[in-house]
Amino acid sequence: MLVTGGAPGYGKAPLASAELYDPGIVVSGQGSIDGQGDEATFEFHATQSDDRPTGSLSFSDPAAGISITKAKVRTLTFDGNSADLGGTARLGDGMTVTYSVTVTDNTGNGGTDTFFITLSNGYSARGPLTNGDIQIH
Repeated sequence: MLVTGGAPGYGKAPLASAELYDPGIVVSGQGSIDGQGDEATFEFHATQSDDRPTGSLSFSDPAAGISITKAKVRTLTFDGNSADLGGTARLGDGMTVTYSVTVTDNTGNGGTDTFFITLSNGYSARGPLTNGDIQIH
């Protein structure tokens, strides 16, 4: 990606500059799966650049009493059209858990994307997306 910048200002010549920026690998998604008795929703965005992952995850399964908002992504690995991300999250009741998420971007392969989450408190949910999209690029 080429990023350029500059603007004329107060009688000065425009700044002419450019930098080459490599965003690395990006995985993002939002949607829902069948949770434990009801719809579970998620949203995440993570990038891997210079061997350092960044990003966040939100997940909610109201029927199971699970709610995570803005958990930071600490680990991120890729394998073809699948990605694994993990980190530490605080649940709605204040409990701290570790999480592991595996997503698969099957859209280009004629299939349905999948989302799988496990928490250190024993909770897990998985399945094909009932709506939404996962992208790895």
